[in-house]
Amino acid sequence: MKFQKLDPKAGVHTFLARYTGRDVKNGDDYWYVAGKRDSGFLAYLEAPCWSTKARYFGSVCPSEKEAEVSAAKKFTSDEQVVLAAKKLPPTMTSLMGLVKKHAQSGKKGRTTTSFAPLKEEAAQRYNSYQDRGFRNSLWDGAA
Repeated sequence: MKFQKLDPKAGVHTFLARYTGRDVKNGDDYWYVAGKRDSGFLAYLEAPCWSTKARYFGSVCPSEKEAEVSAAKKFTSDEQVVLAAKKLPPTMTSLMGLVKKHAQSGKKGRTTTSFAPLKEEAAQRYNSYQDRGFRNSLWDGAA
């Protein structure tokens, strides 16, 4: 996963969803806390689904929204986050598409395939990424 292609706050959301393997919600799974300072706003990001100890503080900014974006940039540039983002396994959706395409290419003239075996094969492929050093919250013991 590459953060450069995403808005910083979208990058936080996408990373956490991919890392946890589920839909995440701002306000439940992670949140921004912003406060007014003499020279502007300061925000930090907490993401207990990633780390129960870390807070990612941004810079003082003219607006609350900009302060949250600054905190998101701090998160998406964190060395551990960047390393984990490089080691995320593919999404189940992409694996299902690959498995389905592979199954259909082996069947002459038939385009229907049973869903259960495809899902099982995709899950096996997904889990094989653990042995190759890929990471998610379950494999990291953080789930």
